[in-house]
Amino acid sequence: MEIIPLNRLISIDPILEDKEEPSTVLVPDSYMPKNLYGKAHVLSCAKDCKILVGPGDQIVVDNSMIREIKVGEEIKYLILENHVLCVLEDNS
Repeated sequence: MEIIPLNRLISIDPILEDKEEPSTVLVPDSYMPKNLYGKAHVLSCAKDCKILVGPGDQIVVDNSMIREIKVGEEIKYLILENHVLCVLEDNS
């Protein structure tokens, strides 16, 4: 099911980075550290967004501000445009 973001929200597909860093501190097995910032692909934007991003762009976002919404059996991710830190461009 496709969602149409409103109110300056952006629909994203977070890019999961699997980096296991060795720790010298003992923590429970269920503890999963979360990076403060992460990459995501833009799926769609609300029409009232003022930042210049569009579908297919790769962005850096504040991971703590990602909104996870369950629609039926699917999980969708939204973020407010204010929490997009930058757009990544491939200059190769």
